Amino acid sequence: LDHLVKLKTSPDFSAAYARAGLVTADGWPVVWLAQRQGARLERASGADMVLPVCEGAAAQGSSIYFVGPGPQAQAAALDILKGRFPKLKIAGAEAPKLPSGETFAELAAFDLDALAARINASGASLCFLSLGAPKQELLADALSARCPTVGFLCVGAALDFISGQVKRAPMWMQKSKLEWFWRLISDPKRLTVRYARCGALFLGLIARGRS
Repeated sequence: LDHLVKLKTSPDFSAAYARAGLVTADGWPVVWLAQRQGARLERASGADMVLPVCEGAAAQGSSIYFVGPGPQAQAAALDILKGRFPKLKIAGAEAPKLPSGETFAELAAFDLDALAARINASGASLCFLSLGAPKQELLADALSARCPTVGFLCVGAALDFISGQVKRAPMWMQKSKLEWFWRLISDPKRLTVRYARCGALFLGLIARGRS
């Protein structure tokens, strides 16, 4: 729902989405709304993709480049991933300090060409971006044009969860579709306004579906 809000308010975010090769539904409300319209859709969050993708990459001999989140979380998460998948090839890893803006123009203040050159030189097949929305989606879009042989996957807080820097909701809450509530009570200052906007959009979409 947060992405749907951003798609309505950010032309750059919308443009990045339009050029994406694959968009998944990370959120039960989106899945529920889509299913009401007859779509066959399952939830697929970035946090749930990292382990199976790393397992597949290790089995195939593909290498992965990691961008973000912070240095400590990244280092801890990579140690865990290497321990779990000994054959995993890590092509490179960095935690750059990107501009805090939410537009392509603000992102351009960062040396994208240099980052793209490092990713290309690493020989990576995939690159995980763990930077949060909309920054990671804008960066993925910008880098994909500069790294045509690399696949970019936006995984949000996945490495924070793996490292233990951020505690993910218990499995029973995830299965009960209450992960959003766990996140809200864990970080109310940052998420209260965001979730209020998401809730308003959700109610509007339900009402539109009934009209």
